[in-house]
Amino acid sequence: MGPGSAPIRRDLACWDVDSREPGSRPGQLVFRERVAVLVPQLEQLLQAARARGSVVVSTICIRRELQAADLPPDALYVDTEPAADDGELDRAAAASQNIVVHRESCGSSVQNIRHRAFDVFHANPNATRIVRAVGADRWVVFGDSLGYCLRSTVEGLLRHGQAVTVVKDVAGQGIDTPARAREILAELERAGATLERADAVLARLG
Repeated sequence: MGPGSAPIRRDLACWDVDSREPGSRPGQLVFRERVAVLVPQLEQLLQAARARGSVVVSTICIRRELQAADLPPDALYVDTEPAADDGELDRAAAASQNIVVHRESCGSSVQNIRHRAFDVFHANPNATRIVRAVGADRWVVFGDSLGYCLRSTVEGLLRHGQAVTVVKDVAGQGIDTPARAREILAELERAGATLERADAVLARLG
């Protein structure tokens, strides 16, 4: 938390699923081309969360380990190596507002599905520790690939007893059809998630 920034709040935490990747300049995460239509709302959600002090967890999916130069200087990077049981990761996550969790891409949709690389709770053994360390009252989830990456994030949070809101109009459908995307949202709602539009979430973050 930098000088003059808001204190960390844990009533609402945000999980940005795979909407960004490292940019060409050091310390810069940029929106992926595939979420171009969602960028205005993504920017609003992320800016509102940062302004109020809400924790933002971002899942980044690339085919290599992230480097310090790839990330904003205030980001806590959580790689895929199992953390030691000395509590260092837990303490760092509890004190961080900006957390980047890595998932390594297999390079193709077929391989990602075969190896469940799209599921952060399967692909990164530290994801569960991050959820517990953040200690949010509710998670607000948005981003890319509703049927795979975003869905598995929501389902993982629900499995861990978390309250979850899905921003239904900021959920990229990925390889799914619009009809299938609507079915997936309905399935997540039946599983226990709440569905809200971005304007309602922004009002809560304001």
